[in-house]
Amino acid sequence: MNSEDEFQNINSSDLKSRNSQNYDSEVFSTENFDFFGQEHNNALNYALTQIFDDDHLTYEDIENNTNYYFSNIYEPTSNFNDELNGISYKDAFEEHINNPETSLANLFKLKNGYAYPQIESHLSTLDEILNSSETYEKKMELILNMDSNIGNSENLLDEDKTYLLLTTSIARNSIEYWNTSLSDGWRDLIDIQVINQPENPAQTQGIDWDKVAVADIAGFIRNFGRGAVTGAVRGAIIGALSSGGTGAIPGAIIGALGWGAASGAQRAAAASGAVAVASWIWD
Repeated sequence: MNSEDEFQNINSSDLKSRNSQNYDSEVFSTENFDFFGQEHNNALNYALTQIFDDDHLTYEDIENNTNYYFSNIYEPTSNFNDELNGISYKDAFEEHINNPETSLANLFKLKNGYAYPQIESHLSTLDEILNSSETYEKKMELILNMDSNIGNSENLLDEDKTYLLLTTSIARNSIEYWNTSLSDGWRDLIDIQVINQPENPAQTQGIDWDKVAVADIAGFIRNFGRGAVTGAVRGAIIGALSSGGTGAIPGAIIGALGWGAASGAQRAAAASGAVAVASWIWD
């Protein structure tokens, strides 16, 4: 048994001892993965601060600034800035524009090249939630219920739970962002764009913000493969909880995913934000 296995086993036993028959719900929980979606929102907020009202808003404005946030500002991913710099997600943007109705499960298969029923079942549930007529508050509640089911599932590997909880974190935070005052700055900016560009307003008027959230998570899934989730995530979370508390979890998860997977995950988050906003602006 190597030292990593010993670490995981010892800490797993510690969690078991806390009167919890199913300690997975403590490790693979909404709280431990929520940082991912929050940083997605923070990247969009940063991009907004870098765009001037009188600029002609372009796809590159969103992409360059969200990339910069993850490459240089957000500490857990800034170590991987060489992986993030200079990469374009224009293909994902164009793909969504051309195929906006593609299901999340099919997007997963397009990215990964194989069927994975356990994950696809959860993605189909998420798709139904995102495209339902429920209020955004109800959608967030339903996604929280999904998180609980994922964390407690005996049919999902740790890597599957990690992939799905990163995905639902983006979805839940995106829904809240685009349906509340959190995105008021973007609404104001787009309104100004319409005024300044009256000859070309069709793409920005009457925006369905629920569909923006759908585009957001679709962009994430299309750019983040299941195979990117590697490493001892369980041990990393337990170690963070036992030593540094919840504040240490983001760095622990990013570290456990490995440099390639971590940078890929963050690139996907940046791309999803770009796709969401760029879907409604001029090329």
